[in-house]
Order: sequence, then C-alpha cells, then structure tokens
Amino acid sequence: MPKTNLTNSIIEVYVVGEVNNPGKIKIETGTQLNQAVFFAGGPKNIRANKNKVQLVRTNANGSMTFKKYNINLSQRKSNSTPVLKDGDIINVTPTAISTSIDILTETTKPVLNVFTLYKLFE
Repeated sequence: MPKTNLTNSIIEVYVVGEVNNPGKIKIETGTQLNQAVFFAGGPKNIRANKNKVQLVRTNANGSMTFKKYNINLSQRKSNSTPVLKDGDIINVTPTAISTSIDILTETTKPVLNVFTLYKLFE
C-alpha cells in the first residue's frame, strides 16, 4: 500500500541535525516542516542554519527528493513550508561557523591530548 496521509491520523518523521531533541517523532497528519522542527525541541540557537533546512522524501517509485527550506522561527505555521508525509526526514544543517569549529576541535584534540600527557609526566 503506498504511503498516504489519508490512512493515518498520526505519522512518523525523523528530525536530525542541529535540533535539541533529534530522532523519530510522531506527529498529526497535516503537520508542517517548521512545526516538526519545534516538536523536536527547536533548532540549536547558534549551530542551526535556519536558511537551509533539508527535507528528504521517499517517492512512490523508490527515488528520493531533496529540497531545502527556510524556517521562520516566529511562526509555528507557515505557508512557505510543506506538509509532511509519513517517513519524511528533516535535516537541520549546521552553520558554516559551527562546522569550522567542529573541524578545528577534531584536528587539535590529538595535539592537546599529547601536550596534556607531556605535562602530566613532566
């Protein structure tokens, strides 16, 4: 049976990335993308790129559609974001600054660990 929003009053979507409570959430049929982001605890203030929230949707033929949306934090309901379907994946992407900080942290961590060990045995 194909995925439709007519058969269920509750659907499951996945919200991942820079939100406070990522994972699978159950929402009512007719819920919009920006509402689901709020149901997942909202975007992380500094880390979330609110201009590039990605919606990944599996089509009936098995292909996937990727679209990016801006979310407006001042409105829970908006005409600019789509109504979600069962199985949709919402990815709140990180900002360029937070990605750069993550890269810097990961690359300097080994050096800091060696320095800490050196100071410990000094």
